[in-house]
Amino acid sequence: MRTAPRLLLSLLAALSGCGGPRRTGTAPTSPIGEDPVSHVELTISNLTQAEAEAFKEQVRDQGGVENVALKSFQQGTAVYELDVKGCECELPSKVVAIQALGFKYQGRVSRLSFSAFDNQPPKVAFVHPEEGKVVTDPEQHIAVEVPDQDVAEVAVNGSRAERYKGNIWRVKLRLAEGVNDLLAVAKDKTGNEGKAQVRVAVDTRPPALEATVRVVVEGQVDPGSSVLIDGREVSVEPNGRYKAEVPVRKGQKQIEIVAIDANGNKVVTMKDIGL
Repeated sequence: MRTAPRLLLSLLAALSGCGGPRRTGTAPTSPIGEDPVSHVELTISNLTQAEAEAFKEQVRDQGGVENVALKSFQQGTAVYELDVKGCECELPSKVVAIQALGFKYQGRVSRLSFSAFDNQPPKVAFVHPEEGKVVTDPEQHIAVEVPDQDVAEVAVNGSRAERYKGNIWRVKLRLAEGVNDLLAVAKDKTGNEGKAQVRVAVDTRPPALEATVRVVVEGQVDPGSSVLIDGREVSVEPNGRYKAEVPVRKGQKQIEIVAIDANGNKVVTMKDIGL
């Protein structure tokens, strides 16, 4: 009499439950709903090669089992991959129902399966210009540093940058007069985007220049006299000496000097400005 073959089910993904109406199958694309699909690795020992080949058809006949493939057969142990409509927990009863040999259920081993992917955005930092910088040339080579190794593309304000040296990417832009906001976007091969932003200013206008010209006026009058230069009284020393800085208007050619003695006598003199 043959020894009853042993049965082992190995699940390729996590199950969210087998009893409720909303079950999740183990296939990666299995929907959550009434008709999930479970992808199962099934191991059966104590078989001959012929029995292993025949089992593929026998398990299909149980209904709800599709895509049965004999993955390997070594030393009497067959490994299958197959899809079960519904929860994988329904498969043992389907196998045991096969009358050709008589199968004894040995339990199942669950195995979680994940595929890793990159969800981290690249790091981006401006090298030139720095935040708040004022430049006098509107033509600027904008440089950013992106240290990530899987960078797919870098752009600044929508203009594609090229790798310059090492982790430095650069693009030449013409900035507008005044304040400019620069946005650098780095995208990796997975599609993650990293961003950095600075605000800089362009100032190409020369400064407005206003200057007041002053001339020094000095001379001698009779002691006790008063002196007015362009209508402004200046200080006179007891010996009659005076000296003063006088502002000169734009385009002014002469200054007026008026001397008035103690008796009210007045003399007016016009002096040319030697500018």
